[in-house]
Amino acid sequence: MKVKNKNTKREKIKKKLEKLLEVFSSSSSSESESDTSASLSRKRRRIISESDSDCDEEENTTQTKHSEYAHILGVNPERENPKGTPINKEIVLRWTSYLTEGLNNDTKQELKKKWAVPEDFPILNAPKINPEIQLLLNSTEITRDSIFSHIQNEIGLGLSAMGTALNKILDNDLSNIKDDVLPGLIDSAKLFAQAHFLLTQHRKHQIYPTLNTPMQKVARECHSDSVLFGKDFAEKCKSATVIKSLIWS
Repeated sequence: MKVKNKNTKREKIKKKLEKLLEVFSSSSSSESESDTSASLSRKRRRIISESDSDCDEEENTTQTKHSEYAHILGVNPERENPKGTPINKEIVLRWTSYLTEGLNNDTKQELKKKWAVPEDFPILNAPKINPEIQLLLNSTEITRDSIFSHIQNEIGLGLSAMGTALNKILDNDLSNIKDDVLPGLIDSAKLFAQAHFLLTQHRKHQIYPTLNTPMQKVARECHSDSVLFGKDFAEKCKSATVIKSLIWS
């Protein structure tokens, strides 16, 4: 009887031990799987990080190589043209008038008297045509050359005005900048703007003969802006055509 009880107890203890072993085994397996998963995750992150790092290094190396060759290849044509520093609005207002309308006669005469070409610098005047060459030119060619000669004289006066202002600076005579230096710079701008205006007018005159009569009439009344005959030239031509058709209908 006692032997039977002992065997029963042993079997119960054995079953409990087996259950405990199953629990421990299950727990150990779970931990092992967790450790394996964590290890794989860490490896995956390390691989991705190393890949990104390699890409960054490759990109930086490429950019460095490109920057090294940039000065040899020259300026990138796709880059937008750089913009200059904005100019004072009061200056823009006046220069716009000079460039699109030109100077009035009184102002031009005043500037010519005020900023005559220095006697020691006659080359600022437009060079004259050699007499033997002039004999070979027809009237149209002589007229065309005289126009350019006139423009050169305007530029020469502008340089005279600027040179006078620069003299004051180089001589360190800056006690009265507003009265001595600024007028020369301001007037030189006027004269250069006038030269710019004359070239615009000359270009227009070169084109007039190629236009038909109605279009030429419109063109002669148009003012230049960023476009030689004005941005609204096409609209004005259409309006003129409509008006003409109404008159003759």
